[in-house]
Amino acid sequence: PPPPADSGGGGGGGGAANALFAEINQGANITSHLKHVKKGEGLKDRPVPVAKAAAKPAAAAAKPPKFALEDKRWCVEYQKGAKDLCV
Repeated sequence: PPPPADSGGGGGGGGAANALFAEINQGANITSHLKHVKKGEGLKDRPVPVAKAAAKPAAAAAKPPKFALEDKRWCVEYQKGAKDLCV
């Protein structure tokens, strides 16, 4: 259900709301101040900037593979290409 109508004894912001709704309800006049966009000027027609390829950082030193039970957890790190692991 719609909220109950205010009896006028409260907020005092009714004038601002009425002005806002009057501006919205102008109809066709509301868009009269907007600039016309010609074909080819739109956002979708702009070329997409291409990010330059970032220089690759130097390869980090390969760390030794780690496969161990520490406390109650398995620690499996730096296993490159190892497909025969079984936990």
